[in-house]
Amino acid sequence: WGKYDVRSPLEFWSASKTGRKLDQYFRDHGYRPTGGEAHDGAGAASWQNRTDDLFEALYAIEPELTRLAASRADPSDLQKLEANLDAQRQNLHNLEEWNHLDDEFHFTIACAADNSTLLMARAPVVQILMPTLRESTRTAAMPAAALRFHEGILAEMRRRAPAAAFAAAA
Repeated sequence: WGKYDVRSPLEFWSASKTGRKLDQYFRDHGYRPTGGEAHDGAGAASWQNRTDDLFEALYAIEPELTRLAASRADPSDLQKLEANLDAQRQNLHNLEEWNHLDDEFHFTIACAADNSTLLMARAPVVQILMPTLRESTRTAAMPAAALRFHEGILAEMRRRAPAAAFAAAA
């Protein structure tokens, strides 16, 4: 929770004080909460200070979703991914459209993995990172490199090779 989270001194409540009380309650009852109080608030601007943690989470989630999708994807999922790659090839210099297609490619894999918990874990991480991800593709060189990366992922998924798909996505 954020040290500078929502508070109302006039109404005598503070989200950060409530967070500290909840943390202590769980500790008193034998739980070991992770995290703790951060020196920021809960807004999106504060989360940008933790971009490295978010990328670590994304890099843990995406390869696992790809591994699962390699064995669970049906032919229509693979067709969607191939059509997406065709569209990516056509939009390497249209960066706004390419970014949309990149997100769609990874989301299609996430859905094909058929694991709702990982899909739900991925969603807020991607949403928070999206401005940073889009900033990283300001020239056509990055989308071209990512396209080759995507082609490798799809090749392993077509082979139904979960371990190789995981490695390709890592």
